[in-house]
Amino acid sequence: MGVAAEGGGGQGGGQGGVEGGAGAERLVLFNNGAAGMPNFRGVRAGLVTRVSADPTPPPDALYGIAAGGLRYDAIPLPYDHAAFLSRFDDVWPEGSPAEVSYRARLLHGPPFSLEQVRRGRAMGVGGPRRRRGRGGVGSL
Repeated sequence: MGVAAEGGGGQGGGQGGVEGGAGAERLVLFNNGAAGMPNFRGVRAGLVTRVSADPTPPPDALYGIAAGGLRYDAIPLPYDHAAFLSRFDDVWPEGSPAEVSYRARLLHGPPFSLEQVRRGRAMGVGGPRRRRGRGGVGSL
């Protein structure tokens, strides 16, 4: 089984599946997204990745998958949005590169939804999702 995880200011997402043909190893890919800013359209929460030997999905998981004896789940990280936005505005004045790049995302989230990120065999809140064809979501 291969596991790849990315942390940083990227877009959040997770995907699990089998790559290749018979005997191929399982691949789990999680992008931790940004812990302190929205990762999905209309959702004002950060995102952290939980990796655990406990196979039980945590009740607050947005999506997840069990593979190779471990459980991988995306957990929302609530934050004080008004305080964060106020601090952001104090540090990054209107028209600055950070304000231009991030303010809209802070207010509305990125252009894709949580449903778009729940793909492959990832477990969403509503249970297993059917594997969809290949296709990109943001920078995943």
